[in-house]
Amino acid sequence: MTSTSSAFAPKLRPATHFARAAFSHIRRAVDDPLHLSSAIEIAKRLYPDDKPVLTLLTRGAVSPATLASSGWAGLVAANAVGDFLDSLKPSSAAARLIAAGTNVSLDGISSITFPRRSGQPTNNASWVVEGAPIKIVNYTLAGGQLGPVRKLAIGAAVTREVATFAGGEAVVSTLLREDASVSLDTSMFDTTAASTARPAGLLNGVTPITATAGGGDEAMIADLQNLSDALTDAGGSGAYVFIANNKLATSAALRLRNPDAFTLWPSQTLPTGTIIGIDPSGFASGFGAEPEIKASTEATIQFEDTAPAAIGTVGTPNVIAAPTRSAFQQDLIVLRCLLDAAWTMRAPGLVQVINSASWG
Repeated sequence: MTSTSSAFAPKLRPATHFARAAFSHIRRAVDDPLHLSSAIEIAKRLYPDDKPVLTLLTRGAVSPATLASSGWAGLVAANAVGDFLDSLKPSSAAARLIAAGTNVSLDGISSITFPRRSGQPTNNASWVVEGAPIKIVNYTLAGGQLGPVRKLAIGAAVTREVATFAGGEAVVSTLLREDASVSLDTSMFDTTAASTARPAGLLNGVTPITATAGGGDEAMIADLQNLSDALTDAGGSGAYVFIANNKLATSAALRLRNPDAFTLWPSQTLPTGTIIGIDPSGFASGFGAEPEIKASTEATIQFEDTAPAAIGTVGTPNVIAAPTRSAFQQDLIVLRCLLDAAWTMRAPGLVQVINSASWG
């Protein structure tokens, strides 16, 4: 009996190839501490029939022509990052917004001009008789910018036992998804201004709408209506999404008489009482196509997920970051994933917020 051909292997989501690429780096750190082999060689051993993961691992070292000639494997690898983000949708409102909005590739591009219409769409079609002139509209566009790209970083550490025992790939994949979900929601739905480190949060510069007092169903309907009205007044399309913290989202889902008439997404990172209204057609995002993935068994790292600092800072006295751990001493594998990312609203006013809803 012959072995099963790779042509009959089950199809995998591109996100799986992304997770396998990360796990290949981890296993390389475990299996080859002297770094005599590459993550590509480890992947060939772990996933001999997975051509996309090999293409993904070699993207940074090949020319575009080589990628184009790699056929379906190259296409799947090129979609791996986008599909990984799409796989976050069950736990990330930011990932759902990325999928619902406009997506562009920022592969090798720092920023792009993103034109938008000035004013509301009008009825530009016209019925004409034979020989009559056709109405021609001169569009007025306002320039918007997506980018420059910033570095989105995910770091995680696992023990050697997790990396080598059965199920290690699933554990690493879950860790990456959990970290990415919280990181995206936290940064996308905050009020932080754009900087050299990151894109602006979507709530930056947004004046909160006053919450309706009194609580109950009437307050909920009034708050949702006020958000919707503000979006419409800003030129929104009418296809709006509401995003709320988990408790508020659950409360709304239980209270609404016709929940199918609303699109309501929960986000575990939003403060209690906060509800956002947004028009996804006004949202644009872009990501680079080549994540940088590395793993180390020798790094010294600070375990701090709020405001990490340099391990040592010169001063009087000198400052040593804490708590720090040695991956070598504690037999850990430290994974780091870097991805270029950017997002923006294509027009002002297409995101609105209420911070103190009382009906949750």
